[in-house]
Amino acid sequence: MKFHHLGIACKSISKTVAQFKAHHHNIVNISEKIHDPEQDATLQILTLDDRVRYEFISGNMVKGLIKKNIELYHVCFQVQNDLQEDIKRLVKGGRFCFPSLNPLVCSVGDMWPFLKPHTVSSS
Repeated sequence: MKFHHLGIACKSISKTVAQFKAHHHNIVNISEKIHDPEQDATLQILTLDDRVRYEFISGNMVKGLIKKNIELYHVCFQVQNDLQEDIKRLVKGGRFCFPSLNPLVCSVGDMWPFLKPHTVSSS
């Protein structure tokens, strides 16, 4: 697995992206906004010249985090080979729990399993 992006929860993607652009002048790509009706969320990805990506997420999916002033929503890793085998390896290693048997499938067709560190409560 390799690092893919940081997921940042925000109230307004447009305002957050504008603030981000004011402080980061090395942005090489800004994706279109994508709305995922199944997750009731909208997202937009910014890529920096060092290939670091930030995914800004707004909508009901992150509303509770925003109320608690939590912005870092997730860290995403890209799987090179077998998603299920990598999940089993991470869970077996004791560092993560897998609270859902079914990974999220976003509207663009990618699978996004959410693994939680054991120190994070699933409630």
